[in-house]
Amino acid sequence: MAFRGIDSAYLLLLGVCVGAMVACGAMSAPIIFQADAILDMPITKEQSGVLMGLIFQKLSYLLYIVGMVIFVFELFAARLFRTSGIIIMLSAGVSVMMILLFNLYYMPYILAAPDASTPEFESMHFQSVVVFKILTISLAALFVAKCLKLFRA
Repeated sequence: MAFRGIDSAYLLLLGVCVGAMVACGAMSAPIIFQADAILDMPITKEQSGVLMGLIFQKLSYLLYIVGMVIFVFELFAARLFRTSGIIIMLSAGVSVMMILLFNLYYMPYILAAPDASTPEFESMHFQSVVVFKILTISLAALFVAKCLKLFRA
């Protein structure tokens, strides 16, 4: 019974994280990068990028917490309770790897880049978008797989 409560809290955390990622990536970015047209005042792409960077910095704290919780929770579930299937373990592993890759590799580079118009920056930004999308999909897959497993039990 206690495990179901922990499972429910874990699902809530995964759902909040997926929602935050969708809100940051799909909803906030288009508005922030079109702020000059919306507000009818001069805001450069670099200034919009600074704002977006601050949003992603806040999101990174949540991602670190979720990554640690996924690692610990799925490790215990797999080793102690033998309750994790291949889809759950695969999506959990991909999620943790993408969290670390996004937070430790791409985000520091993008936030510290002096010039956003270079081909190197454009390449790194494109790669970070792909990693972010893979992370969102893998977290959503983990959420759905855990929901299905909880409802079947």
